[in-house]
Amino acid sequence: MSPALRDWWRGELDRLSLRRARLLARDLQREFAILLGEIERRIDRRVAVERHRLRCEALFARHARRTAFLFGLVGRAMLAKRSPSPSAPVRTNPATTPTPARKDDPPRSESARAAAHRAFLAGVAEELVGAGLAGRAADAMMRLPAARQAAEARLAANGWNVARAIQKGRRDAALIALALDAGIAAAAGPLDAPRETPEAPAIDEPASPSRNAPPPPPSPPPPADRPPRGPGDDGGDRRRSFGERVEAHVRHWAPRRARRIAATSGDLIAQALAESARAGEAPEKAARRLRLALGGSIAMRRARVIARTEIGAAQNAAILFTAEGSPRRVVKIWAAIGDDRTRQTHRDADGQAQPLDAAFIVGRALLMHPGDPEGPAGEIINCRCSMLIEPRE
Repeated sequence: MSPALRDWWRGELDRLSLRRARLLARDLQREFAILLGEIERRIDRRVAVERHRLRCEALFARHARRTAFLFGLVGRAMLAKRSPSPSAPVRTNPATTPTPARKDDPPRSESARAAAHRAFLAGVAEELVGAGLAGRAADAMMRLPAARQAAEARLAANGWNVARAIQKGRRDAALIALALDAGIAAAAGPLDAPRETPEAPAIDEPASPSRNAPPPPPSPPPPADRPPRGPGDDGGDRRRSFGERVEAHVRHWAPRRARRIAATSGDLIAQALAESARAGEAPEKAARRLRLALGGSIAMRRARVIARTEIGAAQNAAILFTAEGSPRRVVKIWAAIGDDRTRQTHRDADGQAQPLDAAFIVGRALLMHPGDPEGPAGEIINCRCSMLIEPRE
């Protein structure tokens, strides 16, 4: 991968990550507002914080899945060792843009309907992943009956006018969610050539061990300088599909992150109420103190930091899963943002290349990817770094 191409991917990953982080930050601000409303309605604090935890867990899981499937597709394009060529605008392509249907028009052929479906899905995908990846995303979604049915319903409602349907589809949150969750997720495996799983060697011993047989030897412990990896971060099991690994990763980390965020919210509430009680403030001033702790600019900054951290972790884990599922030899490269907001340790790690099963050396920490949730907080919170992957023959 040339230096110019690396810079192109660095900018593209940062742009997509920032877009996903903004969406999560917006949802987190809404969640903080819901929690504040429950406290102001005198709902028991422990009950409100527990509800907050459950909502955060669902929120993190949803955004982590969408982010992982999106960047899984980006990782596959990255392994092609070239930047995707921008696709032609759908609405000006006469080969794929049909004219509006009339009542007396004959029924469309299957090929024409498929072309219209793909044109519409490409228009929606362009909003999701940019023009460069829209074609690949549309091809991925076309493999799914649910995506084709959604496209046909939208086109039929607009008289088969693809341009008008695309404009409405861009404002259709349900269809965008379908494209991310269903289309890219289901196509994550078929985008690469299928690989045959090697058969296990034959064993002459009986299948069921004897009752008095000695127990198997324990597995060797992990290295002392690296904590055990979670069930969602098992880089060694490469036979699992991309979707299965994403789901395991989400189920392992989303509850833990939600508990941490809810505990911090609970501490902020307890601190605000304690300070109000010590000062002997009236209920109106106590409520104002709570709004300062859970709302306004403080909540906005907190939501942005949380969102950037969570999206970065999901993004780079998905790229790592994609690389580990490739049949080729792949290396991973740390890509830092070159501005004055970047940590010195991350700036020093910029350009560092490692095998997939080795950790990046970032300061005194060992990180499998930028934003590795097992790393120290000082190296992962609000991390904006990305990870590039490229095949090495």
